[in-house]
Amino acid sequence: MNPEFSQTRSDAIRAGLEHAVSVHTPDSVRRVPGWITGASLLIVGLVTGGAVSAAAVTGLQGVVSLVGPTNIAIEAPPGVLPGVPIISLLGETESYEITGEATVDLSAPPDGATHVRATISCLTVGSFNWGIDPTGNNPSIYCGAEDVTSGSGSASMDFPLDTGTQRIFAQTGPQGRALLVVQYVNYVPTALGRNASGETYGVAWTGLEPDLVAVDGIAPDGSSFVGYARATDLDAFGPDWPGQPSSPEEALEWQRERDERYPDGWEIPVYSSDGRTVLGRFLVSN
Repeated sequence: MNPEFSQTRSDAIRAGLEHAVSVHTPDSVRRVPGWITGASLLIVGLVTGGAVSAAAVTGLQGVVSLVGPTNIAIEAPPGVLPGVPIISLLGETESYEITGEATVDLSAPPDGATHVRATISCLTVGSFNWGIDPTGNNPSIYCGAEDVTSGSGSASMDFPLDTGTQRIFAQTGPQGRALLVVQYVNYVPTALGRNASGETYGVAWTGLEPDLVAVDGIAPDGSSFVGYARATDLDAFGPDWPGQPSSPEEALEWQRERDERYPDGWEIPVYSSDGRTVLGRFLVSN
């Protein structure tokens, strides 16, 4: 097991942030009128690779960024969690109906563009992938019949433009069809906050590792709120294991013991940004 990766932390990050061109394959791509899905970044987090089911992104109105910001961070304005970038849409959207393999040119982005937002929506049942890797090692989504009929089968990613990105590559199955929408965006990163104890707090954005990580907590009355959990609590393997196992064998043994002791998971405290005032709890699942 990789001691630097914590699925619990990744899940917590996602939960805490739910508040906040030419085409070279004319036979497989048909341009359709442009549309915009929204201007606010509602979710940012860690993408760990692999396919994403459409059910997992049902109702997703934001995006997941693959990289962190590259500009100098500013202080988070009121209403923005520290660490969450401020995002502005640039130019018009470009929409394409794709079948098979398609390539969208990104060689002429507007001034100020730091990322390109690519949203794929399933028009048929099947698997679809899209991204900036020409070898096909890109994010993917699977849509079932219900996802297609309900219109919920879609996902969005922001890809950086500071790494020589020139094209977006999209692929469907032999009979698959999808709508690909491309929008340029500008990221202005915000700095983490720092409390009176010297602890940093905010969103665990790429390259930023706060001591107190923004999560979606549960208040004593059962309501949901945004607070902060300690990174050490999120990174712990379990209540009785503050660190991570050092070998696959130890990981299996710890997991067996943890599942026996905490079959329904365990709770960790959620604080205000001062790191002392407990506001509620966060449930960590096995």
